[in-house]
Amino acid sequence: MNENTDGTQDTKATNLREVRAAALRAPMLLRHLDGGMVMNEIAVRKKPITVLARGPLVESEVVITAHGRVRAEAGDYVIRDPNSNDTWPIKPDLFAATYDPIEE
Repeated sequence: MNENTDGTQDTKATNLREVRAAALRAPMLLRHLDGGMVMNEIAVRKKPITVLARGPLVESEVVITAHGRVRAEAGDYVIRDPNSNDTWPIKPDLFAATYDPIEE
């Protein structure tokens, strides 16, 4: 620890050195923008939920979403979460990359 001019120990400076040293040892440590807490970043996978989809749309339509009215174009899909009843449009390439049909 460093000693302050009043003779007390400067734990903040020591802690900062420890954090910097740890960051060099573990590159996955991140510093928040406010300069505060440092935490580990880990890989996680979002839990899958089952949603309903219709499409590709033959013509454009307005979809009422949680954020207001959004235009879905021809070729887009419309997703509905049966738990919350939220709906949202999604482009076909993102739909294909994100969703898989469930065979029942």
